[in-house]
Amino acid sequence: MISRTPARRGYTLVELMLSSAITAALTGGLASSLYIASQSLDVADGEWQDTREAHRVLATLNRDVQSALSFSELTSTSVTMEVPDRDGDDAAETIRYSWSGTVGDPLTYQFNGGTVQTVAGDVQSFSLEWVSRLIEGVTRGS
Repeated sequence: MISRTPARRGYTLVELMLSSAITAALTGGLASSLYIASQSLDVADGEWQDTREAHRVLATLNRDVQSALSFSELTSTSVTMEVPDRDGDDAAETIRYSWSGTVGDPLTYQFNGGTVQTVAGDVQSFSLEWVSRLIEGVTRGS
């Protein structure tokens, strides 16, 4: 006669506890190695931070130049431009970016002749090159 034993359906409590403990140990080891690796990177005070900040400042300057209505100053180290209304007073705004040309001096920003603000400190080099052309406007007849 053949004896039939019931089929095993699932895991025992001991197997589940053991697999949970192993998973927790592996996860803890992985988290620790990631933490140690992240501490070895000094991204807040390094060259990466400076590069990212320079890209942000140049992107803002580029956006302002592209939206400019006119320019009153165009030199290799400064630009003053008139841009469309930004503060809701129905008048164009004047924006000025300037660098003294001295290594280590900041790049500054001035809005409507207000307070001069530093947008990038310890600038090592900054040079604007301009290609200009006159675009004739279209006037409508009366």
